[in-house]
Amino acid sequence: ACSGADDSEASCSSAHRSGTYVAHFTERPAGTCGAITDQVVQLSPGEASLPAGCALDAPDSVSGDECGLTRQYSCPLDGAPGTVSVVAFSKERDGGGSFTGTLTAKMYDGTGALACASTYDVTWSRQ
Repeated sequence: ACSGADDSEASCSSAHRSGTYVAHFTERPAGTCGAITDQVVQLSPGEASLPAGCALDAPDSVSGDECGLTRQYSCPLDGAPGTVSVVAFSKERDGGGSFTGTLTAKMYDGTGALACASTYDVTWSRQ
């Protein structure tokens, strides 16, 4: 029999990526975008779980065991000209009870110049 993490990883499913989660962000050293406050997010497959006004830049990439997912998307900046480009990786834990991963954000100003770039360690916890 498998133990601990092996059990939860063996039962990964894309169907588990649905529900209400709190996302907690910790910026890695050398980031220039600053802290992101905890957010309540709705997870669901595909574009349905993207923030309003955002669009996928590429189709989601799911690992063969369905534990890992990489998502790339872009959004307009709130209240300012420009966009943010995001690459997020998440790995299922605890049968979908939580996900851990990284989020890399690059913000571009209205002229298309890079304004900041940061990578965050992220934990999503089911509510």
